[in-house]
Amino acid sequence: MKKFLLLLAMVMLLGACALPIPEVTPTPAAPFTPIPQVPTPTPVPSVPTLALEEQLAQSLHEPWAAEDWEKVIGLIKQILAINPNYDDMAEKLYAAHVNYGRKLIEEGNPDQAVVQFNHALEIKPDGAEAQAGLEQARTLPVEQLEQSLHESWAAEDWGKVIGLIEQILAVNPGNADMTEKLYAAHVNYGRQLVEEGNLEQAKAEFTRALEVKPDGGEAITELRALSGEATPILPTPPSAVEAAMIAIPAGEFTMGSENKIERPPHAVFVDAFEIDQFEVTNEQFERFIAETGYITDAEKAGDTSWRAYATNKPNHPVVKVSWNDAKAFCEWAQKRLPTEAEWEKAARGTDGRTYPWGNDWDVNKANTKEAGYRGTTIVGSFPAGASPYGVMDMAGSVSEWTSDWFKQYPGYPGGDNEAQYFGEKYRVIRGGGWFSDQEQVRTTERSASSVELANDDVGFRCAR
Repeated sequence: MKKFLLLLAMVMLLGACALPIPEVTPTPAAPFTPIPQVPTPTPVPSVPTLALEEQLAQSLHEPWAAEDWEKVIGLIKQILAINPNYDDMAEKLYAAHVNYGRKLIEEGNPDQAVVQFNHALEIKPDGAEAQAGLEQARTLPVEQLEQSLHESWAAEDWGKVIGLIEQILAVNPGNADMTEKLYAAHVNYGRQLVEEGNLEQAKAEFTRALEVKPDGGEAITELRALSGEATPILPTPPSAVEAAMIAIPAGEFTMGSENKIERPPHAVFVDAFEIDQFEVTNEQFERFIAETGYITDAEKAGDTSWRAYATNKPNHPVVKVSWNDAKAFCEWAQKRLPTEAEWEKAARGTDGRTYPWGNDWDVNKANTKEAGYRGTTIVGSFPAGASPYGVMDMAGSVSEWTSDWFKQYPGYPGGDNEAQYFGEKYRVIRGGGWFSDQEQVRTTERSASSVELANDDVGFRCAR
C-alpha cells in the first residue's frame, strides 16, 4: 500500500515540474473566392479584305472626275498589271488616252496629243475616237503653230521660229513656203549670231540653211565672209545705195478695178523701168542720213523719229518717213519714186491679179492685220508672196509712197466719198501695211496723204 502511494506521489511531482506544451491554434483557411467567368464577346460581323486591284479601281473615281488623265492612266496600268482581265479596265484605259489627247490639243500641245492617240490605238486599233483625234492633232495645230510663228518672227526669236517651222513641216513636209521660210530663218539667225559675236554658232546656222537650200546665195555669201573670203556687206558707193532691182518690161497692162475709186479698169502702157526688189531698209536709210545729215519731216516737227522704229531692225523697212523724205532718199541714191502705174504693174503683172501672188487670199503670203505680226517684218520674209516679176512685199508690211498726185482715173464715174480728195494736194500710197486687212492690200487699192505725213506703217521703194 505504502509503495503504491509513494509511486503516485512521484508521478504527481514530475507532472508539476514539466514545461507546458502550448496549444497550437490552427490558422483558419482564407475564404474561397470564385474566379469570375469572362463573358463571351458578342460576335462582330467580319469585313472582307479588298483585293489590291479593287482598291485601285475605287481610287480611280477622284482623278477621273478631276480629268487628271495622267494619274488615271497610271492607276489603270497598275490594275492591269495585277489582273489583266479586271472588269473593263482595258476599255477605260483606251478612253483615258483619248481624253488625255483631247485635253492636250486644247492646251496647244498637239505633238503630245499624237502620242496619246497612238497609245489609244495600240489598245483598240479600230477606235474611231482615237483615229479622229489623231487626225485633228496632225492637222488642226498647223494654224496654231503658224500664229506662234508670226509672233516669233516679228520678235526675231529665230531659234523659236526654226523650231515652229520644223513642227509645221513635220505635219506638212511638202509646204514649199515653209521650207523657204526655214532657210530664211537659219540665215537670219546666223546674222544675229554674227552681230552677237558667236561666229561658230553662226557658221552652223548658215550651214543648216544650205542643207535646206543648197544654192542659197545669202548663206553662201555669209559663210565665205566668216571664212575671210568676202565681206558680208558690199561696200557702199559714196553717193548711191546699190540694192537689187527688178527689170519690168515695157508693155500694156490693165490698171484699176470695178471697186470704188479704183474704177474703171483701163489699159495703160508703161515704158520699161527697174524697181527695187525690196523696200528701203533702216540700214540703207541710216547710210543716207549719215552721208547727208538729212533731217526728216517728222524730226523737224518734233514728232517721233524713224530711229525709234529702227532699233535692232536693220533689215526692216524704214517707216516714219514722209513723201518728201522718200523722194530725197531716192534722189540721193540716183533713183526716183515709182509712178502709180509702174507700182501697180510691178505688183500685179499683165494678168490682172488681185494680189501679187494671184487671185486667192493667203494669210501666209503677206504681213497683214490678219497675220497678226503687229509690226514690220524683215524685207523679203514672204517669198511665196512675190509679184509675177519677183518683187517682194508689195502687199502688207508697209504701204509705199509713189510719185503721183491722187487723181481720178480716165472715165471715173464718180459717186465715192474719197473722190473729194482728188487733185494735186495728196500723193498716192500703195500696197497696204501691217495694220491693213486683206481688202486693203490688193494690187489695185489706192490711198493717199499729204507729203508731210509720216506714219509707222508707211515706207517706200525706189525705181529708175
